Amino acid sequence: MMKLASRVWVECFQYPTEDPEKVSKAIETVSGEPATSKKEYESVHGPKFWLLSFETGKQAGIRKVLENILLGLSEEEIAQIKETLEERISSDGVLHIRLDKQLASQGKICLGKGGDVVKVRIKLAAYPASRENLLKAAEGLLS
Repeated sequence: MMKLASRVWVECFQYPTEDPEKVSKAIETVSGEPATSKKEYESVHGPKFWLLSFETGKQAGIRKVLENILLGLSEEEIAQIKETLEERISSDGVLHIRLDKQLASQGKICLGKGGDVVKVRIKLAAYPASRENLLKAAEGLLS
């Protein structure tokens, strides 16, 4: 199998009003593994919040994240991602996908909107890293 991605990050914020177990479940639903990092931040208004993240460069881990996403999303949502690939791939070759955090905390995967989401970033493996090759790599991941 051709290597189409070299690294994946799954992350979301945990706010003081949220159940930490539910936020951890959201990360695990997407990554298949517990968060590998939890960083604490303080908001401008005082309350603390945390950034939970899972990161891997291992192909088995990357495949697991992609499998969870592709099996969880509906055909319409996958089609929506494919239609918007041009906007989802950054200049540094990272594919961005936002998933609904509340549904992920219940074990379901669905595209999300707004700021309260599970963010997935996938570093595409495309050589040379031209825009055309990055789009082909992203299409390959979603097939």
